[in-house]
Amino acid sequence: MLADGDSDPVLAHLKHLGLGNAPEDRVKVVYHPDFISPVNPLWGLDYEQFVRGCHLGVFPSCYEPWGYTPLECLAMGVPAITSDLAGFGRYAGDVFPDHDAWGLQILPRRGRRYHDAAGDLAERILTFCELDRAGRVALRNEVEAHSRVFEWSRLASAYHEAHDRALAARFAAG
Repeated sequence: MLADGDSDPVLAHLKHLGLGNAPEDRVKVVYHPDFISPVNPLWGLDYEQFVRGCHLGVFPSCYEPWGYTPLECLAMGVPAITSDLAGFGRYAGDVFPDHDAWGLQILPRRGRRYHDAAGDLAERILTFCELDRAGRVALRNEVEAHSRVFEWSRLASAYHEAHDRALAARFAAG
């Protein structure tokens, strides 16, 4: 229960959409605006355990300078959907042209109307939901096979380089 749940805009929108998590509802929403940790009374799990317990990570960002959550899903072997408005989505689209085949979908949002992108996202989620257990396991195995490219030991040098370039540009500008 949120401390101020009556004024939370996300909960208000979920209610407006009729997503109330009633027993008969076919769609259930997990909304947790707090860090997931072992001391959190709702989950009592490490963040990594929580992510590994998910079937699919869905992050159709309108804006995200980078977007760690889809990357974290992939690093932990969980298929994910991101958008081309997230830095990570743009990076992955450029570097991994076969991303759809191994569990990373990049939702095109740039220059598209909201409802068009939302319809595309719904189709992608439905396609995932229609996979049988063997299909989900096979997809997860593909993500696992590609997860090493997202380990910190491989990405850290790019972060350090970006940091150094930003500092150099700042000091060059005066």
